Amino acid sequence: NESVRISRGWVGKHFGEVVYEERKSEMGQSGFDHWKALAEFSGEVMADMVRERNIQVVTDPERDKRCFRDGRLVSQNPFILVPELVNGELRGAYKLDFHTGELECGELEQAFIDALLEVVDVSKAKCLAVSLSEDFSQYATEDEVINWALVLMTGGGFSDMPRYAAETNRAALFLANEAGELFGKQAIGDISNTEFASKIDDMSKYIYKEGVQKFLRRYDQSQGRLNLHIAGKIIGPNLIHAPIRVEHGIDIFDHTLFNGAFDARKLRQLKGAVEELFAFKGKNIDNYMLLPVKGRDGNFYGMVYVDNAFSDKPLFPEKDVAIIQAAVERIAAIRSARQK
Repeated sequence: NESVRISRGWVGKHFGEVVYEERKSEMGQSGFDHWKALAEFSGEVMADMVRERNIQVVTDPERDKRCFRDGRLVSQNPFILVPELVNGELRGAYKLDFHTGELECGELEQAFIDALLEVVDVSKAKCLAVSLSEDFSQYATEDEVINWALVLMTGGGFSDMPRYAAETNRAALFLANEAGELFGKQAIGDISNTEFASKIDDMSKYIYKEGVQKFLRRYDQSQGRLNLHIAGKIIGPNLIHAPIRVEHGIDIFDHTLFNGAFDARKLRQLKGAVEELFAFKGKNIDNYMLLPVKGRDGNFYGMVYVDNAFSDKPLFPEKDVAIIQAAVERIAAIRSARQK
């Protein structure tokens, strides 16, 4: 019967505290000055949603301790709080109040929630694809497309970057040669914590003078030490046919997406070569992603490596996969135009 839409970013802090980040000048009349204002709608249920990244169902607010603040009941009606996850990131929440009768979250209610999430996910994915396509269309060469794709994967930490930019510390493209071996094509990033901090500090002196996007679109990172470090190096066979997320050394992926091409022994060897290539003093590389580069024809032409070696923030493949696909489509269009 009633919904509350919260946009912008949520940040989980220790002990379940939730901070709502928003500049007041950007908020409309219905905006919230502080996260505590939102607690008037849902209490500490919001904190649980942010922390757990799952749907929260409150069937009896009067008996749910999370619905009280300072001894006062903040929500009179049963409600469902649905997180809005866009490309792996928590962007907001939908709160659905039920004013008549008690809420029982049975099969019908769960089906409704699933349908809502599916609609949100599909619509957001379509918007992301369109935005990326329009962005890449301004580039006329393959090298420009590759460079901007890597920038988008590593530039999301800047507030003025497009919302479809990812936020990783390092990204590298490996292409397959005629022998089916992956070799280093291009990379953006650093090879030490000191270099990373120094680079960010140096860039910040100029990046806001002309705008983050304009600066990064023309900023030459080809002489970066990571790029020079991986250029031309062979790391193993071209066998990444589906996204692989390595979390604390544990592989997370769907075996069925490899279409019979999965080889555990070869994957271990490839991972070993990757971890050795990207390792640096004082840092074990055990949190990263290996993402496939799949062409229009269904063939696999390489892989992209991404990590958060310096920030240690969690990694999610959806946004990077969308960036790779948009870059592939643009390169295919460039090659097609060249053949005419």
